Amino acid sequence: MATRRTIITSTKTESCLSADVEKIQNFIVIWLDNYIDDRNEDCRNPIKQLERIATDINTFTDSDECVEFILNCDNSKVCLILSGSPVKHFVPCIHEILQLYWIFIFCENEQHHEPWVENWVKIKGAYTDIASVCKAVDEIFGHYEQNTIPMSFVPSGRKRDQLDPSFMYTQLLKERVLTIDFEDKHIEEFINDYPTLLRIDNKPLHNTDQLVHHYRTKTPIYWYSRGNSLHSMLNVALRAMNSNIIVRMGFFIKELHQQIEQLHKKQYIDTRYSNVFTVYRGQGLSKADFEQLTEARGGLMSFNSFLSTSRQRELASSWGESSTDDPDLVGILFNIQVNPAQSTTPFAHIFEFSNFSNEDEILFSMHAVFRVHDIKCIDHNHTFYEVNLSLTNDSDKELCTLADHIRQGSSSNRNGWAEIGHLLVLLNDNTTAEQIYTALLNESSNDIDTAAIYSQLGTIKRNQGAFSEAIEYDEKSLLIRQQLFPPNHPDLAISYNNIGLTYYSMGDFQQTLEYLEKALSIQEQLFSPKHPALATSYSNIASLYDRMGDYPRALQHYEKALLINEPSLPVNHPDLATSYNNIGLTYYNMGDRLKAVEYFQKSLLIKERSLPRNHPSLVFPYNNIGVTYQKMGDYSTALEYFERALLITQQSRPENHPDLPFSYNNIGSAHSDMGNYSMALEYFQKALLIKEKSLPSNHPDLAFTYSNIGLVYQNMGDYQKALVYGEKALSITQQSLPENHPDSAFSYNNIGTIHDKLGHYRKALEYFEKVLLIRQQSLSPNHSDLAFPYNNIGAVCQKMGDYLRAFENFQKALFIRQQSLPPNHPDLAASYNNLSTVYRKKGDWPTALEYIKIALLTGHQSLSPNHPSLAPFHNNAGFVYSNMGDYPKAIQHYEKALQIIQQSLPPNHPDLIFSYNNIGSTYYTMGECSTALEYFQKALSITQESLPPNHPDLTASYNNIGMVHQKMGDYSRALENFEQALLIIQQSVPVHYPRLAICFSNIGLVYGNMYNFRKAHMFCEYSVRIAEQSLPENHPDLLRYKRNLKFLEERV
Repeated sequence: MATRRTIITSTKTESCLSADVEKIQNFIVIWLDNYIDDRNEDCRNPIKQLERIATDINTFTDSDECVEFILNCDNSKVCLILSGSPVKHFVPCIHEILQLYWIFIFCENEQHHEPWVENWVKIKGAYTDIASVCKAVDEIFGHYEQNTIPMSFVPSGRKRDQLDPSFMYTQLLKERVLTIDFEDKHIEEFINDYPTLLRIDNKPLHNTDQLVHHYRTKTPIYWYSRGNSLHSMLNVALRAMNSNIIVRMGFFIKELHQQIEQLHKKQYIDTRYSNVFTVYRGQGLSKADFEQLTEARGGLMSFNSFLSTSRQRELASSWGESSTDDPDLVGILFNIQVNPAQSTTPFAHIFEFSNFSNEDEILFSMHAVFRVHDIKCIDHNHTFYEVNLSLTNDSDKELCTLADHIRQGSSSNRNGWAEIGHLLVLLNDNTTAEQIYTALLNESSNDIDTAAIYSQLGTIKRNQGAFSEAIEYDEKSLLIRQQLFPPNHPDLAISYNNIGLTYYSMGDFQQTLEYLEKALSIQEQLFSPKHPALATSYSNIASLYDRMGDYPRALQHYEKALLINEPSLPVNHPDLATSYNNIGLTYYNMGDRLKAVEYFQKSLLIKERSLPRNHPSLVFPYNNIGVTYQKMGDYSTALEYFERALLITQQSRPENHPDLPFSYNNIGSAHSDMGNYSMALEYFQKALLIKEKSLPSNHPDLAFTYSNIGLVYQNMGDYQKALVYGEKALSITQQSLPENHPDSAFSYNNIGTIHDKLGHYRKALEYFEKVLLIRQQSLSPNHSDLAFPYNNIGAVCQKMGDYLRAFENFQKALFIRQQSLPPNHPDLAASYNNLSTVYRKKGDWPTALEYIKIALLTGHQSLSPNHPSLAPFHNNAGFVYSNMGDYPKAIQHYEKALQIIQQSLPPNHPDLIFSYNNIGSTYYTMGECSTALEYFQKALSITQESLPPNHPDLTASYNNIGMVHQKMGDYSRALENFEQALLIIQQSVPVHYPRLAICFSNIGLVYGNMYNFRKAHMFCEYSVRIAEQSLPENHPDLLRYKRNLKFLEERV
């Protein structure tokens, strides 16, 4: 049997850090040979040579198993060595695999392969001895590492003296690492996880003590310059901001920095060497990075890791030029001018200690900053560029101010490990921070320190979504502090705030308010009115009021916090961004979308300038801006922001963290608006699965997801399932929230909408009136959200034929919107459209036309030309013109609605059905039956593609097609379509649904045309009975059915 073998080159432990070490490795070497046997000494020798270069060596004798393994190598670069198999036929099968970067052929006759290997860019050569293969692999890995050293440029649109925030955070991390007195045990821990990095010539050393002693016999510069593995791991960790690995390698970072610092002092300071000199660095840059570099001309760029350069231009140039072979890279030769008198970053000539003394290497410590000068092309293919840099002591002033503020926020009596833990919490590396604080807890002998450690562990557990454990740690911290300090001590306020925030995350708002007010009371006694601690408490309480629907009080507290923070915090401080985001949310909830967008954009700008690219705090502005675009009808842009938010959450949170459902819900909502109901349901179910695992069964966030799932089923026409989920949501909100909480209104509204769809108009009216009552009790009299229940009540009354009451409610909604919204707000356009429909139903076509014109004018002033919300206005205008006999104008508006939907929504969106049916109806009225039939069949086709097979909306298409056949005298086909409509609607709605009356009436009339008056009478009688039970006695539809029945009674 063919087998795959993995060559284990390190001792695995059970620690979390070990797993992360494995993940950080970039390269996997795979050797495929039909006859390889790593138990045979002839095979073991080549493998041992490869182990000097890479730590993850895998051998295969079966090509299928090999390919499957490569396909599963996520986030790794695979180097494949082929030998002893039909290579020529195998390469075309694997060449396009994304994870496969390089192919080497190990053979007896390299000339045999030379003619065809040039056709495959991933093949780097054919070799006859393993030493040549190893050398080639080593060079490839070296080039790759050279090309991927972490660096940052000024992003487009930013000031030229700004740097990527990761520069600041790695610098702060390095500062803390330099304060720690590392012991041999820290080296032992690293060696246990990765012993091969600290061996010479793969000599076997049998215990950790030997390895530690072995490490001490060489200098840090020796280890850094030896091969690729150690500095590869460090560079990858720095590039990915993997603080776990950075901390794990802290002993090495400190010792390497100190050796460079000592050599710098000896070579440049003590000797007073002040001559300006030039060093060179050759490498490849991705095209995206090269574009950023060109935009940074005149500005700053930084290298966040140790930087290797050479005084030999030709050597560096050869490294840069070799990158031009890769079509995805641009070759770069950096010419770096160094003035020792101006540098704040130590550097040293390391020829005495390096493994490559002939390279005349100058090694810079971490965080060297350079000014970018000229950039010029130095080849004919525009793939190789010379870039002039100068070492500078300039830096990003905003980041420096923020870094100083973070340093000041650290406790002066913390030890180095506690400082690192504090920074890791800021960076959201909760796993590593937890390991550090747990170790500190075991060593703590001071009650004050123990309380602080418990407090930090509580914060970490809250960040991880483990709320019960968070409460446990915070209460331990509080108990110690209550025993140590007087009742108004500031540390007690910290504990109260932390406990309050955890109860907030758990949805227990009563407990939240109790603890947050305790914290605020202490701080108001101790601090001046402008103290930053008060801003934190005001902001926490504001978040609670916002969640409870008390938006004015929320805004009041947020603005108090902002008044304190704006003058006291750096302009790019993340706390300012949080304030702006929260204020934006409150304005959004109050209906002021424009103000909300303004604050969300402020928040995003600060966070992008002050946080690493994948920090979870970026999720909030991305999600909020996405929601705003969704409201604007730009669903593709909304989806783009939601997916950015989801990607960051997935990268920064555990698999079942409560933050993930927010992104899933948002993406699901966008798909729902786009008519992608199955995709929407998939994302909502993902959100529900996580929430059910991580939240109490009556948490209000569960109600939100149940409501979303119910809305999708409603759109899919499965009203019974929609009702089940709507009632689940309502049950939770009734149990977990105050009686008049706005979220209860949301649940009542959803259930009312389902009953409306089911034709239960009286029941729908009952639920909408509950919504109105809750809104009136919890909102100001002119709050824009009050307009929605008035509109819903008006719409139901209109369907019931009570046009006077419908008109009164639509007018109330309009009045509120006129008082609370800008004059061209799209919600005003919707109100004008609603009033138009009332006049239309009453047959007052001139007044209906007047209102629909105002609706169109307002809508076009406030919305983009192709916003989907404009389509209903054009459809309504078409209906009015059609009934006024102006068919060309009717067609014009219907086609405009169709054009908007086609340009703004997916090709099979259900809204297209309505437009096609409207256009078809107009042609039907004009007597153009064949054209009408064409549009009705288009509507039917989309309905069948986009909705479930028993969706009630299918009945409209079958009824319309039946009417055309009836008008054309083809009664049998008309009857066939009418019966199909009846069959579908009977499966999905209750027996007294008003649309059932339409279906029975249509079948009755076609039987009348076929002179089967008894059957015609029977079906028309059914239609009257249904209408009498579901419609008011003066409803025009009921009166029409009765007239039809009377006519047939005379015939019978």
